[in-house]
Amino acid sequence: MRKDTVNRYGNPILLVLCSSAAASAGLLWAFAQLHLRPSPGPPSVIFALGILLGLCFWYCWSRIISRYAGWPHEISVLWSAVTLSPCLVILSYKPLCFSNAAFFLLLFLNALGTFVLMAWPFLRKRGVPTQERLRICIGIVLDFGALPLLLMTLLMDPVPFAYLPWPEAEPLFYYPGYRFLGEIGQFLAWTNEVWHGGWQGRDFFCLYGPVYIFSILGMWKAVGKSVQSLYAYWQIMAVFSGIVAYAFFRQFSKWRVLCFLAALILIFSSVLEYQASSCRFTAAIGAITLLAAHGRGIRGLVMPAGILTALALATSQEVGLSILFGALVFMVCRSFALGFLRLTANLLTFSCGMLVVLVPIAALFAWNGALRPMVSDIIGYPRFVSLGYGNYFFPRADAIIPLNVTGAPLSSLFIQTGFASTMLFYYGPAMYAACGAYISVRMVLSRWKLDVFDSMIAGLTAAGVILFGAALGRSDYAHLIFALPPAIVLHILFLGRSARIVKERVFQDRRGRGRGEILLCALFILVSALFFNPSLIGRKLAMLTQNNSIDRMLLALRPPKPLLNMPTLSFVDVATYVKKRFDPSDYILALPSNSAYYYLADRRNATRFCQFSMLATDEHRAEVLRDITRRKPKYVIYDITGERVDDLSDEVQFPGPLWFILKNYSTEKRMGNTLILLKGECIRGWLAREDVVFDWDMSGPEHASLMGLRGVTILNHSDSGLRIRLETGQSELSIDGLKLDSDEFYELVVSANIQAGNRASISWTVNTGGARETYSKLFAVDLRGRWEQYRIFIASPQPYGSIEFMKLALSDEPTDAVIREIKLIHLKHLSLREQTDRASVLSD
Repeated sequence: MRKDTVNRYGNPILLVLCSSAAASAGLLWAFAQLHLRPSPGPPSVIFALGILLGLCFWYCWSRIISRYAGWPHEISVLWSAVTLSPCLVILSYKPLCFSNAAFFLLLFLNALGTFVLMAWPFLRKRGVPTQERLRICIGIVLDFGALPLLLMTLLMDPVPFAYLPWPEAEPLFYYPGYRFLGEIGQFLAWTNEVWHGGWQGRDFFCLYGPVYIFSILGMWKAVGKSVQSLYAYWQIMAVFSGIVAYAFFRQFSKWRVLCFLAALILIFSSVLEYQASSCRFTAAIGAITLLAAHGRGIRGLVMPAGILTALALATSQEVGLSILFGALVFMVCRSFALGFLRLTANLLTFSCGMLVVLVPIAALFAWNGALRPMVSDIIGYPRFVSLGYGNYFFPRADAIIPLNVTGAPLSSLFIQTGFASTMLFYYGPAMYAACGAYISVRMVLSRWKLDVFDSMIAGLTAAGVILFGAALGRSDYAHLIFALPPAIVLHILFLGRSARIVKERVFQDRRGRGRGEILLCALFILVSALFFNPSLIGRKLAMLTQNNSIDRMLLALRPPKPLLNMPTLSFVDVATYVKKRFDPSDYILALPSNSAYYYLADRRNATRFCQFSMLATDEHRAEVLRDITRRKPKYVIYDITGERVDDLSDEVQFPGPLWFILKNYSTEKRMGNTLILLKGECIRGWLAREDVVFDWDMSGPEHASLMGLRGVTILNHSDSGLRIRLETGQSELSIDGLKLDSDEFYELVVSANIQAGNRASISWTVNTGGARETYSKLFAVDLRGRWEQYRIFIASPQPYGSIEFMKLALSDEPTDAVIREIKLIHLKHLSLREQTDRASVLSD
């Protein structure tokens, strides 16, 4: 290998491996804690797996240092043992906290000694000018010190680390809404299941691979079971993602500042900006970084790349599959220049690296009877989404034409803040199509012998095409930006190549050559500057620097003060009530998707699903119904007004389990808009107490006259019922003059045969002291030509007032329908106005 290749590309690779070794050492220590501490959790096989992974990374780290940084192999191994081992001993003695001065002193000495040992061989090298030695040493400090620290400052919020030693500060990291209770709560619920000895697939349904959840578990074991430790884990992985992205771009450019800006652009313009998602890409970026360095001539990196690819696959199946396919394409493209034997050797080595990770994980899950359900879950759910579950329509291609040719505004050409413009949906496919054309031309011109840059373009294009299936399955903003990182990396690589071409052609005495190439590159740079919207990136940088100011950074370096007047949130009161009222062995159920309750109440889930929005098939719903029928959860936490994914009502998402709960449980307490329901047998004789408000047989005209009709034509009456025609998609039947107590709970039953449409809706208006509020929910329409009984649960968020009238829309498109019966039932067993009667029943 050439010396300039080592000097130019060796440091970033060493950076990736050092980061991997540090992460592996921490994971190894966490698994050691699992093995040594008497707490429920995975068996000692996990400990052996952690040792194996740690040793693999440790060996690769020492080999790279000894070969390319000038260290003797014995010194590198000794140095790692002397410096990292005391850190692990201190951590095992006392959980991580920023008041542990000995731990941070050892880390500081480790970093200082590493810099000295890395710089020393270059400083004492004979025959090398002093200026060159100084340049190399400064480069080492920049690559391993200044730029990673700057990335950490921009990407990390230190507040979670500052309060880790303070359990009473836990509510600081709570906030109301579905974002915490549902999206963050699912990670808390999954990890809490593993904390209590559960296994993914067998005991709970999870969207991601097992490494994701076990990494969070390791963080909990390291610093304590808390929400802020989950945030701290995401922060650490976000920093790793930024550092590894910087190391990747350093493979293709010697200008560190440009690589630093490229890493920031990648993070701020894709899903890597969201720390909960960036950790799904960390190992994948590391894998392509090692492959690029291997293509540059640094040997011994194919197996670590396979290990990181397997970790990516076991963290996020979608990212892992895409990066696996991209890695294979990269190695195949490089084989055109290196030969078939080299390709075979690389593929075997890469496969061995993957097996090092995947075989122990598969064996461990198979031993505990969880391998098949775990694989079925992580493969099945993306397949259901790709088949249309929860799908949004992909925007039409003609909608991206601006200047009002098809009505699309000019702003559709740019990235917008907070939502996805139509143009953004076609950005990825357009970039992949352009890259495919570029690779085809390069193959012809180079006679099938591609260099590292072109091979990486081919690999990233293949990975991007696979990953873009997530945006096709569910075409919303979140899934779109999740699928964009490969396209953005390709864009940045071409930007760098175009800038280099323009620089060489214009500023290096080549003014008369390649005018068309210069023009094309300049046009590409101009369009890219408009697309990446520098003002948007500038605002994000300003926001990050404001949120991570010097004061906040210093906050993490001093012991925090005890907090007073902690905020009180309604769901915290609910969880506290449940913990005090019921035994730890009781099963609970949190409806519909408030997964954080399983963590906050520290109770086991009665089903495998913590989020009922994940019930994609009838088999899933039937499984939930079987579980709650068999396990009979002691109590149910039911949020009657919480956010529903895609606004789908519970009657649509999980009708069977919902009505089983409502018919077999009674209300113990209402806290805000949350009901705490008890098993019905706890209150004898209560379930039979239901009042029928009205029961209308629609075969005669007398009941039809009681309803208001808007956009509805009555065709006829018969023994089958009232036959009507809905003239528009907004046609309604209204029931006026109800005057029902909005503090009570009701069930509306509609027996009908609806000919067309796929959804219907019910809305009701609550009058609270003269102010009127309208609430609505959807229910599905059966189109199999048979009678259906549609049941809707009526629960008002405003418990003080009266329900004045209801409006029923039977279809979302013009159609004919026959209504046989409309019935309204007062569910007295859910009432809170009968506490005295309930007490007498319990005392009998």
